Amino acid sequence: GIRFMHIDWNDRRYSAFNLLVYVGLCVFKPLVVPLFFFVSGYFAPSSLRRKGRASFLRSNAMRMGGVFLVFWLVFNPYMQFFGASLVRPTMYSP
Repeated sequence: GIRFMHIDWNDRRYSAFNLLVYVGLCVFKPLVVPLFFFVSGYFAPSSLRRKGRASFLRSNAMRMGGVFLVFWLVFNPYMQFFGASLVRPTMYSP
């Protein structure tokens, strides 16, 4: 989901540029993933027709599966470690 932050617009540190960036992020951020799906869906039928179903699935699985495995096995542990070290979760006892 989208996280909204509270901005005190009466504070003089915020300029028109900051407002434009904030509004731009709120408007365009939810559109990025659907736009990628739209673009990939536009080119998928021609590739499927050209390669056939089995070859299409095999080539896409090899291309995306390798990247996914490298990310999951290499980068994900680093992101978990650095995320936890930046946030420094505190244990709360009831």
